Amino acid sequence: MKVRDTIDRDLTDEPQGVVRVYETEKLAADLREYVLEDPLPREFAKVLEPVIESARPAAGGTEKVGVWVSGFFGTGKSHFAKIAGHLLADTPVGSDTARGLFARLLHPGRADDERLRELDAY
Repeated sequence: MKVRDTIDRDLTDEPQGVVRVYETEKLAADLREYVLEDPLPREFAKVLEPVIESARPAAGGTEKVGVWVSGFFGTGKSHFAKIAGHLLADTPVGSDTARGLFARLLHPGRADDERLRELDAY
């Protein structure tokens, strides 16, 4: 058996060298293949919660919320930001949406995943 026979992914499809947030052609694959391991659900919640709260009428509905994502080169900052942005926009992806596809990545019973599931933008 060869490695390519054990991986549920088209290995001829090259990974993106540069993540372009606005490109949605491969968004379905990005969401299906995203590995949502600790501490990512907690970090997504840290980014999404303030943005969601600022958009609520009681908060004054401000559009002036900024997010700074930092980390070392190659750690997935751009990919994280792309996913977060599409979750907030709930971008249509074929017959589904970004949130619908992302929901499949959440682990039932894991506290941070459940917290993320409860967000209104989610």
